[in-house]
Amino acid sequence: MEIKSFDKFISFLLFYALATNAIEIFLFIFFGRLPEEGYPNSISVRFGGWLDAPNDFAALLFLLMGWSSYRYQGVKRILIEGSLGIYLILTQSLTGYVFLAIVLALVVIRRAFKNYHSMALAIMMFFLLGILAFRLHTPDLMITLMQDKSNSIDGHVFPLNEWISRVGSWGLFGNSSYQFYENWWGSALVNFGVLWFVISILAFTYLLFSVWKRFRCSTERTDKAVLCGFTLFSVYCVVGSLNLPFLMSFPNNFLLYVFCFLVLFGKFQGVSRGKNISGVCVQE
Repeated sequence: MEIKSFDKFISFLLFYALATNAIEIFLFIFFGRLPEEGYPNSISVRFGGWLDAPNDFAALLFLLMGWSSYRYQGVKRILIEGSLGIYLILTQSLTGYVFLAIVLALVVIRRAFKNYHSMALAIMMFFLLGILAFRLHTPDLMITLMQDKSNSIDGHVFPLNEWISRVGSWGLFGNSSYQFYENWWGSALVNFGVLWFVISILAFTYLLFSVWKRFRCSTERTDKAVLCGFTLFSVYCVVGSLNLPFLMSFPNNFLLYVFCFLVLFGKFQGVSRGKNISGVCVQE
């Protein structure tokens, strides 16, 4: 399968995501139409684009962010990445916020160690952002948001202590009746047992490594763009499942598995005429 096909798909997905979320925001501002996860007279109004599901939409935004970072350059890239960043903020996904902060910190650290001028610029930028945040009363806004989402946060906490006390009944092969938790990894542990849980961790680690390895050894811009987008998306889905059940949520799980297995089994034909065999890039 040619990687250009995925490039065209993501191009359409970018346009569709930007347009549908803009329509949703427009309807809310001018006609008071609340999205699915919106409450009147409250700061908790979450926008989820064409999915109308903010948490799932946030995952797709990471795919688009990674892809756009290599697909575009200059002002166009700044405008697209900025729009996607604003849309991520409007999802009010705390999982998305934390992951974005980690990604930005890693990018800044990586570039800072390559260039001391970048390090000085990064320190200055964070300093200015800190001043701006306090000037705009951002801490007060975050406190209000956290209070508004306190019930939701409690619902995402996995009660590990309850299950540890009776580990003998589920430890090896899982619990006799299925238990659903927002934390997919915690749910998987108690429902299927430690053995299956460990195998799952190893399998997902290998899948993510395969995608990352293919991304690292790609040289052409289109290849880099698609692979960067899906690398970021895949890591977010797997790691973010500590708080949200992304691995059971369509269309994110579908895209994750299809893409990872296409890479794993070397079914991508990149523009740079490289092929992937079990996560190892070989130039033709």
